[in-house]
Amino acid sequence: MRVSLLLISIVVLAGCGAKPYVGTAPAGKHQDISFRAVSTKLEYQSGEPIRLAGYVKNEGKRLQAVLIDADPRIGIAFTCEIKGPNGTYLPEARPNEPRAELALDNSSFMILDPEKESRVSVFEIRTVKGPDGKSGPLPQGEYQATIRYEVPPTAGEKTTDGQPIPHLGQSRRYLSKSPRAIWEGTVTFKVSAEPFTPPSRAPRGGGPSGG
Repeated sequence: MRVSLLLISIVVLAGCGAKPYVGTAPAGKHQDISFRAVSTKLEYQSGEPIRLAGYVKNEGKRLQAVLIDADPRIGIAFTCEIKGPNGTYLPEARPNEPRAELALDNSSFMILDPEKESRVSVFEIRTVKGPDGKSGPLPQGEYQATIRYEVPPTAGEKTTDGQPIPHLGQSRRYLSKSPRAIWEGTVTFKVSAEPFTPPSRAPRGGGPSGG
């Protein structure tokens, strides 16, 4: 199974089941696929990593093959924007890296049975670029995050610069039925004034035992 880098976190996309979540908002649906934005907490401490995610669900009555390949040349996009009392904040993200060999294969798709839901993007946000252009953690306040998952009509057919994409396995058949749309969802959360203290970790390994 190929591991794809989604923004800040490395996530195994194929075969990920839905996880428990706290904050959500109503899902938007296109072509029998709904999309939901999730926050793992309703309130974070100041300086604590903000953990958000996007989930897709098959609302139809037949199996769906959803294109999730995060190689930037494929053309799909996972983005997050956060609005607060002072304006818009953009998570500072490590860009997706292209693979050594470009091709679509079976792991480029998430196979969803009817009524099944699975995660397609994860954002672990430690710093953001604020309205003033400065970087840092989100300040105290209430926020609304919008997560977007975009699959353009040409995604998987040609690269972003117009080159053909090789297909392996069942990828060509999956791609012919894969829905194309822009899904987005919003979720709200708070950042409190209480400072975050990272949990202490026990030292790894062990020295010689005393006798």
